[in-house]
Amino acid sequence: ATNFSVSSTDGRYLWNCLGTDVDNNQAMNETNLTIIFDSTPPDVTIQSPSGTINSINILINITANDTFAGLNNCTYNITRGASLEIATTTIPNCQNTTASVSGDATYMIYIMANDTVGNTNLTNGSFIVSAGVVIPSGATTGGGGGTIIINQTSIIQGNPL
Repeated sequence: ATNFSVSSTDGRYLWNCLGTDVDNNQAMNETNLTIIFDSTPPDVTIQSPSGTINSINILINITANDTFAGLNNCTYNITRGASLEIATTTIPNCQNTTASVSGDATYMIYIMANDTVGNTNLTNGSFIVSAGVVIPSGATTGGGGGTIIINQTSIIQGNPL
């Protein structure tokens, strides 16, 4: 057996091996194999929520794709100031989903996309809820605890900093 290494640019490649023994007999594998080089994080964009929303029920609409390996999953969390409003939640199939926030406030949403080889991309955006639902002073939401993604490589347990 012989070990070998290959370095290449990101992409999908077909490969096969030709084996030759000491008597110069040769054989190729019957089928080609596919190898994927992927060091590129997935693309992820927040379509909504953004701007001002007149409801505590929000549509989370993202666009996520990965050119080479394919998407593994997408997650989101939402903060209100220093409070965790909604703990990290999986977005099924990285498709549109809905969530409910506690009332009128400015919020941050964090979306993370992961591809099947472990590359990640994090994006965030802010939105304002103006639905006439007042949050009592000093009130916290039921979200406390959980996980908030601070950047692509750090995850902090508990409330955000």
